Amino acid sequence: MNTRKRTGLCCLLVTAFLFSGCSINTGTTIQEEKEAGIAAMEKQDYEEAIKHFDKSVEMAGGKVNEQVVDTCFYKAAAQYNLGKIDEAVKQYTAIMKYDENDPRPCFLRGSVYLKEGKLKKALADYKEAIVRDESDYDMYILIYRNLAAQGYREEGETYLQQALDIKGKSKENYLGRGRVYLEMKDYDNASKQLENLKDKSSDEALALLGDIAMESGDYDKALKYYQKGLQQKNPTDRQKLLRGEIAALEYTGNFAEAKEKMTAYLKLYPSDVGALQEQIFLNTR
Repeated sequence: MNTRKRTGLCCLLVTAFLFSGCSINTGTTIQEEKEAGIAAMEKQDYEEAIKHFDKSVEMAGGKVNEQVVDTCFYKAAAQYNLGKIDEAVKQYTAIMKYDENDPRPCFLRGSVYLKEGKLKKALADYKEAIVRDESDYDMYILIYRNLAAQGYREEGETYLQQALDIKGKSKENYLGRGRVYLEMKDYDNASKQLENLKDKSSDEALALLGDIAMESGDYDKALKYYQKGLQQKNPTDRQKLLRGEIAALEYTGNFAEAKEKMTAYLKLYPSDVGALQEQIFLNTR
């Protein structure tokens, strides 16, 4: 995604949404309260999670930074799971206004609208997410998946086609198109995109090879690709490799290790709501 540029949004307007229902707790740190909220979410105690997230945010003393925004992503997920749809929408709306370049809150708010049967609003938010980052192949794929899951496969397929229409011959273009073809279950074309790469052993290429192996049902082979990619120095595709490794561990039946790695993953990428939901699943295994 593009480097996020902070807007000049008045802090008071942001906090009107983000700091609602906060109370002071001087006995813990900001991070500890956040982690307590995450732990409560793992137990599906969303009311308790929201209390901790609110405390974490208030303890920031009115300073809105990446940590506060990540906490608000969590809070919105907790509110949604608790059935507080309007409040979750307000959280995402506040984040959208705070950072006008970040496509994530647009996608997430759109997904809430979609789940609630508000297709028109969902499509508007998805469109805005793409406007904010037209080169994010993964965003096109996520939008397709959500629309297809709700019975709007035809609408979703237009996003995959838009992604394939992105011009370019860079490594990012080949890898991105490879992931789109993979989503289409066109494994031949997905593999062919890798043939255009000068470095086929890069961590990004290994991540895609792992994904192709996963979709083909060869989970042991996929796990080897992901772990080989993670062994490289400073892998640029580290997040996807970690998620892939966790998924491969699950499919190979190693739930204990998958759970352990998911906990570590969420500390690195706390705003990955999908991973949080997956962690809840792992806790039931």
